[in-house]
Amino acid sequence: MLSGHPHIKSIRVSETYLNDRTMRRLVVDTDLLMPESGRIEENRKLLDLHNYLENIAVNDFADFDEVEIRTPKTNIGDAAIRMSA
Repeated sequence: MLSGHPHIKSIRVSETYLNDRTMRRLVVDTDLLMPESGRIEENRKLLDLHNYLENIAVNDFADFDEVEIRTPKTNIGDAAIRMSA
C-alpha cells in the first residue's frame, strides 16, 4: 500500500478535463529532498521511491495518466518529478 511507504507523506489525485478527456494525476508528497543539481540519482532514497512508484504505476495504476513526486521546498524552490503512467 502506498501510504505505508516510509517516505510518502501524503497522496492525492488531481483531475483535469482537457480536450474531451479527463487527465488523472497521482500526486505523492515526500520528505526526501531533491539534490541541488536536480538529479535524483544523487539521492538514492529518492531514486528508490521514483522506481517504486514507476513500477506500481505500470502495474497497478493504469487509470492514472501521470504520477508526480513532490519534494519539500529547498533553496532551489519546489521540485517535482513527473512520470507517465
